[in-house]
Amino acid sequence: MSTVALADLLSRFKNLVPPDEEIIIAVQKVISNVLGIEIPTNAISVTQGRIFLQVSPLLRSRVMMKHEQILADLKVELGRDLVQAVR
Repeated sequence: MSTVALADLLSRFKNLVPPDEEIIIAVQKVISNVLGIEIPTNAISVTQGRIFLQVSPLLRSRVMMKHEQILADLKVELGRDLVQAVR
């Protein structure tokens, strides 16, 4: 019987992506920290690494002004660069 190192067994799980719900909660938390605005989770959706916000144009403008900071904070919050854009 061959022995496989634990690191080899765990290496196949390192590329797993968290569920969309976890990403949405992280987005909500980061936007709240950066802008001081609570956005409901049902107004946030995730598709192919992009965050879509269904908010008023005024809130969208505020988010876009802090776009780079929000993406940087999301990378820290999620531990990886899973989000490429906020729209």
